[in-house]
Amino acid sequence: QFQQLAMSDDPDLLEYLTKRHISPGFLFEIDQFLRAHPELLEYAPAFVKEFNSASPLRAYKHFLKGYTKPARYIRGVIPDGEVTFPADFRPPELIKAYDEELTEFFDGFEYRYDILERIDRDVYDACQELKARITVPHRRRRLVAYAVFGNPVDTFKYYEYNYQTEWLAHRYLPEHVVLSEIPKPEDYTEPEPSVLGSRDDPKPEGQREHRLTRLRMARAKDQGV
Repeated sequence: QFQQLAMSDDPDLLEYLTKRHISPGFLFEIDQFLRAHPELLEYAPAFVKEFNSASPLRAYKHFLKGYTKPARYIRGVIPDGEVTFPADFRPPELIKAYDEELTEFFDGFEYRYDILERIDRDVYDACQELKARITVPHRRRRLVAYAVFGNPVDTFKYYEYNYQTEWLAHRYLPEHVVLSEIPKPEDYTEPEPSVLGSRDDPKPEGQREHRLTRLRMARAKDQGV
């Protein structure tokens, strides 16, 4: 079984969470995730060994390296509603930021300055729209909130695995990459998205529900996800 981070009451881990404004309740989420996937004990032994042999703080960081969602912040740190900025406000730039977790996340891979620059441009443009009182979609406001009030690694994770639509292979990764090591059942078949209809070839009414969801599924299928 896995060591339980939430029950460790480790002062180094709790101090680290406080410094990064992460809710201690996030540790319960990690513990629940691992309990929900006991098959990892069999199919991801290297991950399990590293996680269980490390200190609670090191185990927490080891888990985050493959986690594709932002961490859970203390309530109120990441605003969920409307945000306003003064006229001279400039958002922080990821390309210039140093974040230990972001560096570790890229460890062993290319440090994606190109993606960080793209995020910076998108956040800057969104801030300009907010200052001009232009309506900004919730998901884009969320990106701004992570960039301005959160940690750089979570801004990157939100953008790459929840926000962008150019590379859907990343949008359809599991909650943690280690889950990809678990083999699929023998009777597993890939989902087949419905083909969207057109005026010349209309589909039954039921097939036109959840259009955007099916469109994304179809695009992901086309890209081999």
